[in-house]
Amino acid sequence: MSANSFFHFLLPKSTKFYDDFNRLASHIFNSSELLKKMIETADEQERQTLSKQIIDFEHDCDKISGHLFSELSKTFITPFDREDIYNLASALDDVQDYIYASSQRIVLLMPKHLDKGIHDLSVLLLKSSEELKNAIRMLSLIKMPVKINECCQNINKIESEADRQFRNAITNLFKLESNPIELIKQKEILEFVEETIDKVEDVTEIINAIIVKNS
Repeated sequence: MSANSFFHFLLPKSTKFYDDFNRLASHIFNSSELLKKMIETADEQERQTLSKQIIDFEHDCDKISGHLFSELSKTFITPFDREDIYNLASALDDVQDYIYASSQRIVLLMPKHLDKGIHDLSVLLLKSSEELKNAIRMLSLIKMPVKINECCQNINKIESEADRQFRNAITNLFKLESNPIELIKQKEILEFVEETIDKVEDVTEIINAIIVKNS
C-alpha cells in the first residue's frame, strides 16, 4: 500500500452520501408503485393524479442528484471512489427518468386498454425496485457484502424474467391486437417499462464494482 493510500485509509470518510442514495432509491420504489397503479386503473383522471406524483418524485430526484454532485466536489474523503459515487447517483437518476417516461407514455398515448404483458412487467419492476432499495440501504455495510450481493442477484433474476415476459408480450400483441394504432401504443409502453427494469439492473453492475473495490 502506498503512503497516499494508507493516509486515505486512516482518515475518517464522510457518510453523508448514503442519505441521498437512500432517498433516490426510495423515490424509485415509490414511483414504481405509482406506475403499477397507473397501469392497473382505467380511470384517466386517476392516471393523471398518479402521474403528477411521479413527476414530483422525478423533480426531487433531480434535486437530490444535484445536491449529491455538489457535495462530491466539496468533500475531501468519500466513502468510496468519487467516480463510483457519481456513476451510482447518475444510474439511480436514470431509473427514475425511465419510470417518469413510462408514465408519460401512458398519459400522452391514452391507450384504450393496457395489455396484460404491461401489467406483468410493472409487477416485476416493483419487485426489482424493492430489491434495489434494500441493496442501497445496506451500502453503508459495504464490508459485509453478502446481503447486498443477494439483492443484486435477485434483480438479475427479475430482469431475466422480464426479458422472457417481454418477448411473450410482444408476440401476443402482434397476434391479438388488430388495431395498428393501439398496437403501436401498447408496444411503446411495453418497451419503456421493460427498459426501466434494464436500468435497475445497470445499477447492480455499479454496486458490484463498488463491493469488489471496497470489501
